[in-house]
Amino acid sequence: TATAVAAQSGAVLTVASDGSADHDTITAAIEAAGDGDTIRIAPGTYAESLRIEKDITLSGEGDRGDVVVVLDTKPETSYDGPWGPLDVAVVFEDAEAAVERLSFEQTYMEAGLVWVVGGEVDFTDVAFVGNDVVLWGGEPSFTDSTIDAYFAVREGASPTVSDSEIVQHASIDGPGRTIIRGSTLRDGTSASAEATGAYEDNHFIGGPLEVDTGSDMLVQGNLVEGVEGGAAILVHFPETTAHIVGNTVRDSRIGIAVDTDAPGSAIEGNAITGVRIGIHVDSDSPIRVADNVIEDARTAGIVLEGDGASVVDNAICGSGTGLDIRTGSPSILSNDICAELEP
Repeated sequence: TATAVAAQSGAVLTVASDGSADHDTITAAIEAAGDGDTIRIAPGTYAESLRIEKDITLSGEGDRGDVVVVLDTKPETSYDGPWGPLDVAVVFEDAEAAVERLSFEQTYMEAGLVWVVGGEVDFTDVAFVGNDVVLWGGEPSFTDSTIDAYFAVREGASPTVSDSEIVQHASIDGPGRTIIRGSTLRDGTSASAEATGAYEDNHFIGGPLEVDTGSDMLVQGNLVEGVEGGAAILVHFPETTAHIVGNTVRDSRIGIAVDTDAPGSAIEGNAITGVRIGIHVDSDSPIRVADNVIEDARTAGIVLEGDGASVVDNAICGSGTGLDIRTGSPSILSNDICAELEP
């Protein structure tokens, strides 16, 4: 029987909704599986809510769009979180699991979509479409995946997101360490509550990259464009720091803004073009602004308030004003300012 096979570590259980496999539901296969087993799921739509507390692999056959786990009614699963028990379509709890080539979707919108509670769950080539993907601890990873849901990192979770797309907003809370690299983000991200980690080599389209409330992030090699309101890259609130290095910002209102009195931030080697203000620093703590190239900043290349900034070896061309020192006495040295615009 399927149950007897699953008792052997490394067994393969099959699922098909037409009854041609070991099980006709994913839920039944999970109940039968043991740690180390793989559940192979045939193409089809599976209207189920799932709880995974075992070290297993869920593997879809074909492309990820061929196997769809959909929540279309009130789920049978829930998670007892900080706000009490909440309905959730799929819960991974303290599992060392892997999920590949399938989609989680939601038409019943009065519940969470996928929540990860501890453990290490590796999602590869997976699509999430619905309310939210919430990480309540653990070290999950997302590779070659699409997250069209509110993406929330909470309670010290430390995820890694690589080569993926996040369509809705990504809210990153600490104290965990979050790495997002090589991905596309379409509604921006905010790192807060003492989050640490890195945004590396991503493409932000239309939404800002924000670091606040005591967080400390590396922001490196990103392309940020089309942010119409506020700053494309924003660091603010006390005790917040960020190392903003080698990014490209274009076609936004403000390129980079740092408004914090925490020492240690750096704005270095960035390329900024097609903005109103290239870089805006408001700080009385040491912040290094160096080796940036700013072109076509219509109002000002660099705006400075406070005594904290050290502005060195920047190139500012085609701006309304090259350096606009509004308050304080920042350190200014060896900047190349060319062709300010006519008033």
